[in-house]
Amino acid sequence: MGAMIEDISRDGEQVYISIINLAEVWYILERRAPGLADDKVGNLRSFGIEVVPLEDDSIWRMAAKIKSNRAIPLADAIAVATAKYLDEPLLVGDDHHFRNLGIDIMVSPAKSGEVGH
Repeated sequence: MGAMIEDISRDGEQVYISIINLAEVWYILERRAPGLADDKVGNLRSFGIEVVPLEDDSIWRMAAKIKSNRAIPLADAIAVATAKYLDEPLLVGDDHHFRNLGIDIMVSPAKSGEVGH
C-alpha cells in the first residue's frame, strides 16, 4: 500500500488518513516491530498525507450510522465516513468490508510485510 500512496502523492493528489486509522497503523506496526512505528508513521507523513481529526461531528456520526447498519469494524467505518466526508476514494488492502457503501474504492495489491487490514 505504501508504494500506491507514494504514487498518488507523486501525481499531486492529496492523500488523507483519519486520526483513528493512523492510530491503527501505528499499533499494528508497533506489534510487528517494536520501536519502529514512529519512523514508519513519519515516512507516511513525509508523503504529505493529511491527518483528518474527528473534531467535526459529521465524520463520527456518519461512521456510527454505517456501523449500526453493517457488520464492519469501527475503524473501517471511520475510514469510510472520512472518505465520504471528503468526497475522496478510499484506499484499502482488501475491499470485503467496503462494498456497496456508496464510495469509490481503490484496492492496493497485497504485498508481504506491509500493513494490511
